[in-house]
Amino acid sequence: MSRSTPALPAEAAASRQAGFTLLELLIASAITLVILGAASSMLMTTARVQTLEQERVPLQATVRSSLEMMAYDLRRASDPRVLYTAANVPNDLKSAVSTNTVLTLTVTDAAGYFTIPEPGGYPNSKSFSQNSVTDVNSPNSEGKFCDEVFRGDDWALVTVGSQGARWVQTHQSNPCTGNDRNRTPGAPGNIKLNHNQYPLSGMTWAPDGAISKVWVIQYYLGTETISGQSVPTLYRKIDSQAAQVVAYHISGMRLEYSVDGVTFTTTPNAIPNVVRVTLTGQEARAQTNGTRRTYALTNTVFMRKATQNAAP
Repeated sequence: MSRSTPALPAEAAASRQAGFTLLELLIASAITLVILGAASSMLMTTARVQTLEQERVPLQATVRSSLEMMAYDLRRASDPRVLYTAANVPNDLKSAVSTNTVLTLTVTDAAGYFTIPEPGGYPNSKSFSQNSVTDVNSPNSEGKFCDEVFRGDDWALVTVGSQGARWVQTHQSNPCTGNDRNRTPGAPGNIKLNHNQYPLSGMTWAPDGAISKVWVIQYYLGTETISGQSVPTLYRKIDSQAAQVVAYHISGMRLEYSVDGVTFTTTPNAIPNVVRVTLTGQEARAQTNGTRRTYALTNTVFMRKATQNAAP
């Protein structure tokens, strides 16, 4: 005998179709808030990481470009390449010698090479003038005149074969004397380079005698004030000219020198063939704990062999 299921009362049926209970809504809301909170935290963390990485990319580019500039100057440096204490450096340059935090190098001006004509009385007399004045053949092989190349307080190297090189500095206001604009090509030069306080005593003339303009380039760290804040800065200075800013936010520079490319020292004691440069960049914005992230990069530069005993 079959047994029929009794019908539900109308109130019970209506209750089942009414929706969620208050307790169910509260539980669902709590779960939703937890999920939204976790998602929000994840998004904020991702955004913060992206911001930090976006700031780090320009810093890395700044460090790399600064290293590339220094490497370019090092590769085109000519003897003595790097100024060091043991070298025959004039007194006015001794305060600018290279250290583990300062790089001072020498680069020959490609258009600044002038041959020296034979002195009067040659071959009986081969001595240079002792009056801090040296004759030069102007214009030179590049078509440059003496007063186009040399300015006041420029540095130059006089070379005569195996006698080596001798530093001279041009006169502050009158580096070149004489008229070389109307000289007959091939005629003896009547242009004199004035290098007061730097006589060429002890040197004798030879057919390969020449004088070359030399740029003395120095890299060092300092600070610039930007929007009231002190910013670590890498500078590049040529001779006595005003220093140029290479890059901001460079907080460290370490230099090492080597003759054989194997053993490195922090202070050069001979003409180096290899220079290892490490630059450290510092982010402009501090983190929440007050520290600033840094990025360091090292480049080992092998310099070319370029002497002052031959024309460039």
